Amino acid sequence: KLAHDVMPSPGRKDRPLRVPYCVIPFPLGTGNDMSGVLGWGRSLDPSPEGARKLMEAVQHASIGPKCDVWGVKFNKFQSMSRFSTMCNYFSIGADAKASKLFENHRTSKPGLYRSQSFNKASYAAFGGFLALKGSSSVGKRIRRLVVDGKEVKVPAKAKALIVLNIPSYADGTKPWDVGKNHPHFKEAAIDDGLVEIFCLKSILSIAFLKTFRGIFSGGVKKLAQGRAVSIEMHPMEEWAKNKSGGTTSPRTNLYAQVDGESFEFDCDQECIDVYRKGSVPVLFGPKRGKALQGPPAKLKSGSFNARWPKSPSEGGLSP
Repeated sequence: KLAHDVMPSPGRKDRPLRVPYCVIPFPLGTGNDMSGVLGWGRSLDPSPEGARKLMEAVQHASIGPKCDVWGVKFNKFQSMSRFSTMCNYFSIGADAKASKLFENHRTSKPGLYRSQSFNKASYAAFGGFLALKGSSSVGKRIRRLVVDGKEVKVPAKAKALIVLNIPSYADGTKPWDVGKNHPHFKEAAIDDGLVEIFCLKSILSIAFLKTFRGIFSGGVKKLAQGRAVSIEMHPMEEWAKNKSGGTTSPRTNLYAQVDGESFEFDCDQECIDVYRKGSVPVLFGPKRGKALQGPPAKLKSGSFNARWPKSPSEGGLSP
């Protein structure tokens, strides 16, 4: 995100930055989906030997494509401008609520969260809590989902709606697995200018994805692929009428997350636009496609080993 934001030259805003660069995401978070798909691992070895191997891997890394970067615009909820850039995924619903519960607890008790293993276990516990307690259906809150100018139906009982840019979601799962049952969809690529839109029928869908690894869809419903996404929410009055005949005033707040950063927003007549902002070049690491790393990042050409660019001169950039 920062690399995309600094592409204009600080000295001359009308001139692009001429210094060649590539981005390497280090796995310092909890899920580390981006670092996993690009081949930089899902955990970081803090030892001196681990640091040495990492630097060697950087020197010999394959230069990959330009990874798409997307904008997320809340037309009404404009105060959350820091969530305006998306590289991994954007979601609304139960998965974002689990993420927010996890973050709130980690903030209140930071001493407990000292390892990725505990973080993942805690995250799963909050997801299980929501599954047992029950979470509201985000599908009933969505008035219209429009992808590339065409309206797409969202199941009323959908618990979460996800807009995906990379092939990995929720710590290495592959929700967008195109097979014979979906001939009109393409495989996900990080440089094709498309996002994949799908919904979860249950918060347990993530657990099913992790357990069955593509054998069973795990309650995932693929909805669309496109270059521009608009999500329109119901007005509060209309939602209240559909919910309970207008006798009560239900909560109008929903949870959303952008690249794992979750927040709560007022969904009353909200309209959310997801659009392509640009791209940044990335480096492919030595673990790309290896076991336990999640689905590898692919290119729109379908090639696994494509390089971009091979040198600054080939990329049209002067060192």
